[in-house]
Amino acid sequence: HQVVELLNKERLIQSFAHMNMTNFTAKNSLHQPTLFDYTKEIILNVLEQNNGNQTRTANQLAISRTTLWRYLKNTE
Repeated sequence: HQVVELLNKERLIQSFAHMNMTNFTAKNSLHQPTLFDYTKEIILNVLEQNNGNQTRTANQLAISRTTLWRYLKNTE
């Protein structure tokens, strides 16, 4: 179980390192991205990797589904 958890975290780190921030930077060019902006972008990428599965995404990010929902609510 711990090995799977470590592999998932490693995959997250790698996906974040390779994340395409070009569109993100372009659409937020009027202001400096905040921690919330970066966190939201990470959550959206992980959600995409999990094919929209919110429970799996929340578990993988070690956040509650409520926290995930709040970030997703603010992306609209």
